[in-house]
Amino acid sequence: IILYVDGADGLSTDSMTYQIGNTACETVEATEIGKMDEEIYTLILWDNSLSVMKKHETMIKDILKDTVANRAGNEKFAIATLGEEATYVTDYTDDYTVLKQTIDSIEGEDKDAYIVENLYKSIDAFNDMDNCGYKRIILISDGMDGMEIGYSRAELDTLIAETNYPIYTLGVLYNDKQTELQDMFSLSRTTGADYFCLNDVEDMLTVVQAIGKDYSTLQVKATVPVEIMDGSKQNTMLSFTSGSDAVTVQTEVTLPFSSLSQGTGEDEEVSEEVSEEVSEEISSEEVVT
Repeated sequence: IILYVDGADGLSTDSMTYQIGNTACETVEATEIGKMDEEIYTLILWDNSLSVMKKHETMIKDILKDTVANRAGNEKFAIATLGEEATYVTDYTDDYTVLKQTIDSIEGEDKDAYIVENLYKSIDAFNDMDNCGYKRIILISDGMDGMEIGYSRAELDTLIAETNYPIYTLGVLYNDKQTELQDMFSLSRTTGADYFCLNDVEDMLTVVQAIGKDYSTLQVKATVPVEIMDGSKQNTMLSFTSGSDAVTVQTEVTLPFSSLSQGTGEDEEVSEEVSEEVSEEISSEEVVT
């Protein structure tokens, strides 16, 4: 099982334990995501409509170029512009030259952006990726739209609650759309990420640094005992020590099936299969002391 734990700065992982139901995992390891073997996937969803780009194009481009320049060594970015559909202008890459040229090439367009629909599909695409890397989204827009074509806002909220990928939001206040903007910022509050109204940003470095704080997130790998691999949902508890205090993180995971229980007889690769099949992201809001 792979867990991503935010807000664990300063906690000792030397005596870290992980319990699934009443069963303790014998092997538990922790690594900052910027140093892990798996990759970080950051998707930039960019509403490049005129309402967003007219006054803030230069600021947005400077923030994004600094963000990709500040990327972790194991991080890849993809960029998609938003209209009725998301148009990928570059797939996941760590090539700074390609990313910079792509960012510089994007211009404002006279169009509407469908946030609910495209955000739902983007999160769903994350779920379909065949890996356990760390995934997050940077969303740029002037607020949530009221259009519900294929997916409703309630469906989006349910999907976000189930996945909890961090969604950073960079908002532009246009035509006094305060309600729509705050609605978009709620996506960040729900997923434990930062949000910014670019109209109020004086130092772009604060935005870049906030997005970069993710790199201290911990990836925790736990080997699940074969005897409890039954595909069931289980409550789990990850425990740290901080001085004389105990800090615990609680979440629910779906256990994989053991290859043995499926009759393959290949017990030597069970732990590897587990790390590839189950991944959970936990925000700092779920840390209980």
